[in-house]
Formats: sequence, C-alpha cells, structure tokens
Amino acid sequence: MGSAHSNFNQDSVSHLGNDMQYQIKLKKSEEGYAVWCPSLPGCASQGETREEALANIQDAIESYLGVLEELNRDIESCYVEIELNHA
Repeated sequence: MGSAHSNFNQDSVSHLGNDMQYQIKLKKSEEGYAVWCPSLPGCASQGETREEALANIQDAIESYLGVLEELNRDIESCYVEIELNHA
C-alpha cells in the first residue's frame, strides 16, 4: 500500500472467503474513493469511505463473476494458437 501522503493504493479483495483473490485499485478523490478490478474489465465501484468502497467492489466482483458464469453456461470453449511475426 502507498504512504499516508499517496492518494493511490493497491489492495486485494477476497471473493467467497479465501477461495479467490483479485487485485484492485483504489483511488481517493474529493467525493470519496473509486475502486476497480483491472483483471475484470468494467468491474468498478465507489464509496464515500475506503471501507465502503472495498465492500462495494466485493459485491461488484461477486456479481460480475455470477454473470460470467451464467453467460458461459452451455457454451463450447477452446483455444486457438496464433503465430506472432516480429520484424
């Protein structure tokens, strides 16, 4: 975490107890705190206090993962290989 003078901190948030952890970014603003999870695009929240923002991002992560699970149900998944040509 940053020093007391920093307005930007990094934390990790547990999901479903200690089963999963996600790094989050937390930024203090005049309105409170903005918080987002870089590994889950579009997953963001806010709060008036740091504690509220952390609780809100936990809820957002749980909702995000629930929607992903629902969207991926009964869908075939595979990998493709690509060749990168570097000049």
